[in-house]
Order: sequence, then structure tokens, then C-alpha cells
Amino acid sequence: MKLKVKLKIILTLSLYSLSFADEVFDLFEKIYKLDSLKVSRFTNFNLSLFIQW
Repeated sequence: MKLKVKLKIILTLSLYSLSFADEVFDLFEKIYKLDSLKVSRFTNFNLSLFIQW
């Protein structure tokens, strides 16, 4: 639960910093192996996360 809370905070902060968002995306890509999200990082990335939660 704590991890999900931290991830949601990171996602919120990522909206204000593109470079930080890239770091977050790379982290999730390593964790979930979501290579297909590179097509549209913010849209697909956020949608897939909300679906997972």
C-alpha cells in the first residue's frame, strides 16, 4: 500500500517535470516491462497505471 501511495505522488509530481517523468517511466518500464508504452508515454502510461490500480 505504501508503495502505491508513493507511486501516485511521483506520478503527480511528474506532470510538472518532464525529465522527472522520464525517470519515472524508465523505472516502471524496468518493473513492468511495458515497452509498448513508448508510443505515447503520458497517455498510455497513465491509463495503464490507472487500470492496474
